[in-house]
Amino acid sequence: MCVRRGDDVARATSSDISGQEGASPPPKEDLGKVSFLVGHGSRYFDFLDDEKEGFLTQEHLLTVVRTLKKVTKETTITDTAEVSEETKTLGKLEVGDLLELLSEPSEHGDLLRARCRAMKDGTTGWVSVKSNSAMGPVFLQDGGRIWRVQKETLLTKGFDIGTTADEDRKLRPNELVGLREWMQKDEKSGLMRMKCKTKNDGRVGWVTAVGNTGTVFLTPH
Repeated sequence: MCVRRGDDVARATSSDISGQEGASPPPKEDLGKVSFLVGHGSRYFDFLDDEKEGFLTQEHLLTVVRTLKKVTKETTITDTAEVSEETKTLGKLEVGDLLELLSEPSEHGDLLRARCRAMKDGTTGWVSVKSNSAMGPVFLQDGGRIWRVQKETLLTKGFDIGTTADEDRKLRPNELVGLREWMQKDEKSGLMRMKCKTKNDGRVGWVTAVGNTGTVFLTPH
């Protein structure tokens, strides 16, 4: 799905998604933010469309409006804000996992908790951000917009790694890139591909974040 100036973002997204087999619409929280962003003048559109393509993809817009958090201490995602004996664990969160913040953190007992969605599998629930105690643990911190190259990989102009272009170039270990579109699986190769923008020369393209055997090429900085 692509958005152009003046598009009804919510209507265009719903129409586009309905024609995709097995696809689910983006959360209402994200669509509301996207509609607000695009509806506030062409200057925002031009700023985001730095490739001068004349359109913005849905995933690019969602990446812009998402508030991402990185897990810094192992924790769990649960079904309720309050933690009690009846609270159900929906999933475990490991250090380095990324979450989208869906609500402002609020106090629940001795913890600051927020509603979040795990980017790795879409699980939505409540997560502890930090303890209310000054010396207590911190579970989540800002992170996920900048990524560091761990292993040499190739930045390509197109999503399909089988196609080549003059703009393609190698990314060296420790290079930093900015997230443009969240990783998607290339069904032909099994690679998890992510669109990014290099910090050193502003090149935009697609990079393999995780290989088809589990090799990790990029991690959140």
